[in-house]
Amino acid sequence: MLGESETLAVGKKIAQALKNGAFIALSGDLGAGKTVFVKGLAEGLDIKERILSPTYTVMCQYFGKKELCHFDIYRVSEEDCINMGFDDFFYDDTVVCAVEWSERLSEFPPHTLRVDIKKTGEDTRQITVDDEKGLLKEIK
Repeated sequence: MLGESETLAVGKKIAQALKNGAFIALSGDLGAGKTVFVKGLAEGLDIKERILSPTYTVMCQYFGKKELCHFDIYRVSEEDCINMGFDDFFYDDTVVCAVEWSERLSEFPPHTLRVDIKKTGEDTRQITVDDEKGLLKEIK
C-alpha cells in the first residue's frame, strides 16, 4: 500500500513516461490522494509552481516540459465543462489534463489514461493505472 511519498513518486514516473499529452481520468473517494498524485505529475513535468487543488477554481494551468491543466469537476456538470470550453483542453493531445472526479463525464478523449486511487487505510492508498491506449513508455 502506498503512502503520500509513494503516490507522488507514481505521479512523477507516469509524467516522465508519457509519450505525448494525455487525458488522465482520476477517480477515487474524497481524500484518496488525487491531488497528491497530480503534484507528482507536476514534478515529473518539471513544473516549479505550487500545485493546489482546484476545488473552487475548477481548473489550474501550469507550464513545465508540457502544459498541465488540473481540473476538479466535483462541483460542475459535463455540460458546464463544455460551456466553459474545458473540452478544448480535454481533446488536445499536446496538453496533459488531470481531471479529478472524471467519473462525472460520459465520454473520454481517445488519449485517456485511467487512474483509480482507493484509500486502504488512514494514510495509505492503492493506485490502479489502465493504459489500454498505450500512452506510456516503459516505467522504471
